[in-house]
Amino acid sequence: MLAAAAAGRSEVEGLLEGEDVLNTARCVAALGAKVERLGAGRWRIEGVGEKGFTSPSKDLDFGNSGTGARLMMGLIAGHDVTARMVGDKSLSARPMERVLGPLREMGVKAETSEGGRLPATVTGGGLKAIRYAPPQASAQVKSAVLLAGLRADGETVIEEKEATRDHTERMLRAFGVEVDVEPRADAGPVVKVRGGQKLLAAKADVPGDPSSAAFAVAAAILSADGDVTVEAVMDNETRIGFFTAAQALGADIELEYDGVATGEELMKVRARSSKLKGAEIDPALAPSMIDEYPILAVLAAFAEGETIVSGAAELRVKESDRIAAICAMLRANGVEVEETADGFIVQGCGPAGVPGGGTVEARHDHRIAMSALVMGTAAKAPVAVDDVAMIATSYPDFFTHMKTIGADMRHGMVVAIDGTTASGKGTMAKRVAEAFGLPYLDTGLLYRGVAAAALRDGVDMSDEAKCAEIAAKLELSDFEERDLRGSKIGAAASIAASHGAVRKALFDKQRAFAQQAGGAVLDGRDIGTVIAPDADYKFWVDADVAVRAGRRFKELVSLGEAVSEADVLAQLKERDERDRTRKDAPALAAEDAVKVDTSGMTPDEVVAAAMKAIEGQAP
Repeated sequence: MLAAAAAGRSEVEGLLEGEDVLNTARCVAALGAKVERLGAGRWRIEGVGEKGFTSPSKDLDFGNSGTGARLMMGLIAGHDVTARMVGDKSLSARPMERVLGPLREMGVKAETSEGGRLPATVTGGGLKAIRYAPPQASAQVKSAVLLAGLRADGETVIEEKEATRDHTERMLRAFGVEVDVEPRADAGPVVKVRGGQKLLAAKADVPGDPSSAAFAVAAAILSADGDVTVEAVMDNETRIGFFTAAQALGADIELEYDGVATGEELMKVRARSSKLKGAEIDPALAPSMIDEYPILAVLAAFAEGETIVSGAAELRVKESDRIAAICAMLRANGVEVEETADGFIVQGCGPAGVPGGGTVEARHDHRIAMSALVMGTAAKAPVAVDDVAMIATSYPDFFTHMKTIGADMRHGMVVAIDGTTASGKGTMAKRVAEAFGLPYLDTGLLYRGVAAAALRDGVDMSDEAKCAEIAAKLELSDFEERDLRGSKIGAAASIAASHGAVRKALFDKQRAFAQQAGGAVLDGRDIGTVIAPDADYKFWVDADVAVRAGRRFKELVSLGEAVSEADVLAQLKERDERDRTRKDAPALAAEDAVKVDTSGMTPDEVVAAAMKAIEGQAP
């Protein structure tokens, strides 16, 4: 966000590419910043500088990110623009007036849905500075007002009730802004920012997230033989309350200095298997660990004796009512817990162990889902979660990292459907995904997206290096699917797919999709052999090339292309040969794939064959 509003070109390293961050990147691009992904965790942002943002032509969609939405309200406030902000079902249920109230005092115009919720239309510009004392401790409110204060007339002052996360203050300084922080003995600090200061481009290294590190640390503590070290974790007193609270329960945790990144000190966190005892958690830790209470509750469930948590009323207005969600998670797995107005009381299971065996309702809350899964790694019986798709919002590498440290987290059903062009594999994949409620990815669209971008930019399809650069930065949301279906793009996509560097650039996107804990359906040319070789079900779908040419001809005609069936047949034969003989991941059926010849089958019969195979019957 700061880079988008700054003057000049900023470069970011080590970015956590969760959905929250990616949605925010799309939003700042819609406001006029130039946003470019250079590779894994590497981004370049050309800021708008003094000219300011421009009103977006589409809604700004923040998905599940409350931080993104609330901070953006403050950033937009100082610009002469109007933007309509939306989010998913969970975000749309969360209150926004705590931010919009002080912003209105500064001169912002805002219209919200009933109850002060999203969708909300915000109009900025012409701001005056205010002195504001937030009624509740909230880094989001403080940050939104400070961001608005950058372009307000006068000095904006925030009098904090309690000290909250100070990342915004640190990042503002990294982008050239003077921020004054005055500590107070009997309350939180007074934070001041003078209006009219310019944000300047910066090079930023993103520190490791303490909230993400907490899950690996907790898993090590609960394991009978755990010993895990997480490096380059942000060491900021406003964020590391979880480690203090865990130590209060008896956790064996060592913290060691590990350098500096973009104004934040770093640390190594080493955690070992520990015998835990219940304790009363200091309520003063709440602002520094508000997101870690779910995983702390899991530790408390394994401790011997009673653990009391209070002072955490803010949990009521997170992605879910987290106090209620935490208590439901524990009860579902045999742990006695009492819900209170501002916290909970856990009766730990101690040496007897947590029974487990329950299914946890995630309530569209990523931290509840991840905490429940960590609980399952040490419970007597496995713990299931009803929905894990939202984990990608904050921690897309969660399952990979947990597997690295030895956690047994088994995903839902993965279906790999490979085959030739116009064989019917796409129809099969979509219908199977619908039948089982699984997410679906047509991997061919990734290669078509690379081809479309290359053709658009005048890149020679034989230039492997440039095509790979396009693949690394690819965002399918930049294209309409219908525009990717043409014959010219199809032929170019086949060439793109023959480049090993392109396939490597797209590999992680496909593998991450296949590894979703809730399962997935993917179709393409090498899903069962390369992308998801351990898929639960594999299919190879084919048909007589003349039959396929007839199908493809009808599709192209429907798209308005002037083609002959003979030309389509020749193109398919050429593409089949190229796909079969390419050096990297040739298009071949996996040895254990169910082969389906769709030459004489209707789409319904093709889907029925797949469903029978999945149900354990011969197609």
